[in-house]
This record gives sequence, structure tokens and C-alpha cells, in this order.
Amino acid sequence: MNSESVRAATRLLGVMFCAGAALLFGAEQAIAAPAAVPPYTLTTFNGVPPNGVLPDGTTGQVNKPDDLAISADGKNLWVGYGNGAATDGSKGSSNLVEYDIASGSVLQNISIPGHMDGVKINPTTGDIWATENEDANPTLAIVNQHTGKFKISTFSTSSITGGLDDLVFSGPDSENVFIVASSQADTTTPVIIQLSGKPKKTVTSVLSVLSGSPAHVWNVVTNEDETTDQIKDPDSMTANWCSTIARTSMTPSTSCETRARPSRCSGCR
Repeated sequence: MNSESVRAATRLLGVMFCAGAALLFGAEQAIAAPAAVPPYTLTTFNGVPPNGVLPDGTTGQVNKPDDLAISADGKNLWVGYGNGAATDGSKGSSNLVEYDIASGSVLQNISIPGHMDGVKINPTTGDIWATENEDANPTLAIVNQHTGKFKISTFSTSSITGGLDDLVFSGPDSENVFIVASSQADTTTPVIIQLSGKPKKTVTSVLSVLSGSPAHVWNVVTNEDETTDQIKDPDSMTANWCSTIARTSMTPSTSCETRARPSRCSGCR
């Protein structure tokens, strides 16, 4: 190749690089600018992550937020920061941070061992329930909303071979708690479990609500009943107005719903 050809090829590569960079920049800009669907609007929350002890032992701004919850009066926001702690609980801690929504001020900054995942507020007591370690050695922290003091429960049951993720409350006085069992060893173990009553320091028994190989789930995307699902690593879930438990799976093809509604409910499918 002569020198003129080399210069031409260099110019072409330069143009291609600039065009690729422009496309990449445009894609990043599109991702960084989400649009709200009317009548909703988007505004920037003024809260700033506080400092905490990071997994490497240094002190710095807490990071990697995951779940969040808003108090019943709409005034306070609780955010769980995982800080990059090990998802099996072997290293690091997370921070549960309470903000004043109006001002963005930090009201409480609570360090909790493990990698925090699910965060929910008990509708009856106002305490915050947080699950840690979604891959192994799961724990559950119950945090007093006023003092920030917490109690941790561990799990010693063959029903849980992985970790814990999201959770929801149901029943009179929020007496029933449904929790996602994530990263289970196989599909013979449950992917949603139920706790009844106040958890003990070591939980040795849970109720299986949905197995990893359920006979039926309702796909809310296709609006169809499915009978061959294999649920390997579920993530988030919620409960609708008649206490149906809706579970979203981490598997690519399913976003499904399992039914666990009380008999008094008459408005559901």
C-alpha cells in the first residue's frame, strides 16, 4: 500500500470512529433522558447519598441504590444502597437511608451487614423490613422507623437454597409476609415463601407459596395461562388491591402472576 492509500485509509478510519462515537453518544443521551408518560412528570430528587463505610474499608459516598419505599404520609423516602457488597453476604455492608422528600435532607443513615435488596415498610407498624444477600446466606433486617435500631433474622431451612429478594405484606395487621426466594439451587424449591407472625432470630420454617416449576402462572404480558414455566431467579413482586401476588421473573420470557388472594375478594379474575 502506498503512502497516499495509507493516508486515505487513515482518514476513512477517522471518519468511521467519529461516526461511531457520535452514534454511541446519541444512544447514551437517549438512555439518560427518560420521558414520562402523561399525566406523570419527572423531576430531580434533591437527596444526596451520604457517606458510609464501603466494602473495601474506606469511607465514601454510599452507592448502588436498589429498592426504595415511601412512608404512608408521603413525606419520607427510604432507599437501600448496596454499596457493591458481596451478594452472598461474605463481605461489606449496605446503608438504609431515610430522606425528607420535600428538602432532600438525610434523616437517618443506617449501616446494615450484607447486600441489601428488598425494602418495604410494614403498613401496620411503620417499621422498615429489608432483605439482604440475594444469592446466598440471606438475612432479614427489621428497622425501627424512629430510632433506626434493627434486629436481624437468619434463615435455616431447606426451602431456601439461595437468597432473598423483594417482599410484600398482606392480611389483617400485615400479618403475612411474602418474600421472593432468589437464586435457588433448582426449580424444585420455592421461589416465593411466606412468613407468618413476627420472625424469630433464626427462621427455621417457611411456607412455600410458589414452586420453581408451577402448574400454572398467568403471563401478564401475553394475558395467557402458562403451564411450562421454569422459574430460576425471580426478582421483584407486588400485591394488588385484592392481595393477588404478582411476581416478575428474571428469566427472559416471563413476567407472570401467581394467585394468593383471600376468599373475601370478589373483584379479581
